[in-house]
Amino acid sequence: MRDVGYTIEKIVPLPEFDRVQGYGLNNQGHVVGDSYTSYTDALGSGRAFFWSSGTEPEELRSFGDNSRALAINDLGDVVGWAEEQRRTGLGADDEENYSVPVLWVGDRRRIPCTVPFRLAEKASGSALALNNRREVLGTPDSRWRVSGNSMKHQRLAPPPLPKGHRFKPTGINSEGTIVGFSCRPAQNPMSGETEHQAWICLRGRWKRLAPEAKNSAALGLNDRNELVGWVAPMGANSKRLPMLWRETAPHPLGEQEGVARAINVHGAIVGYTRRDGRGWACLWQDGQLVVLESRLPTGTKLPLYDATALNDKGQILASGAYLLTPIN
Repeated sequence: MRDVGYTIEKIVPLPEFDRVQGYGLNNQGHVVGDSYTSYTDALGSGRAFFWSSGTEPEELRSFGDNSRALAINDLGDVVGWAEEQRRTGLGADDEENYSVPVLWVGDRRRIPCTVPFRLAEKASGSALALNNRREVLGTPDSRWRVSGNSMKHQRLAPPPLPKGHRFKPTGINSEGTIVGFSCRPAQNPMSGETEHQAWICLRGRWKRLAPEAKNSAALGLNDRNELVGWVAPMGANSKRLPMLWRETAPHPLGEQEGVARAINVHGAIVGYTRRDGRGWACLWQDGQLVVLESRLPTGTKLPLYDATALNDKGQILASGAYLLTPIN
């Protein structure tokens, strides 16, 4: 692998916020995520945004005060969730917050359209992943097919899960292959242990990945049915190791602790490796591991703890707020 350097561009927060967290990146270099205030932390109230290089982020309208955009396809469609209040009784305080799965539809004149489309009227959940055929996956166990202004919902038949597990899809490619993981909350909340199992639905059939591992998760895939994630051979609190699967065949990415999060059509993989008490955003390519901080412009002192997304042009979303573009 030849040494490749990167230019780096910071994504600034929306007005009235001071933090930003990007989640999705498409092949046009567009980024989606949420902007929030540091004192509420990343799980607090925030606003979904869309961003493209050289511009200010644009807020994606939602139904309430809290929203998050999680994925974007090459058509400019964006999915995520928005929080709204619903009445549960007749009293003044009889209201609860619900998370609603949302689609912001791509538009040739305006990518994406900032008007949200509610994917479910009553169910509480989130839209998590989509492909370029406008197939959307979400929770709980939901699948939508969008065509023009119409939408068809169908139940996503989950894998054969152990008792107490819930399935979370993390990706769907243009062939309709689905990946994700199931999880069961800790039986002892004080331990913090959670069981995870990696799954793939390939040509309509579910198969568990890494069945020999105590814990595993599949986090991303490309259109060649190559997928990435992690395995923890010794259990929930043991060291996580980055993993590549080609369809269902495992190909470990080394023995150094870390997580592989995304893979592009060329087989490049991003995620993080852990050493010296911290995470380091990294790239795996051609059998080599590269720490991305080492490929920034000379004199740049910027800690990059994780890389969460990667497109087919080699652009990388790092630490949730920086777009790295390879220098040709």
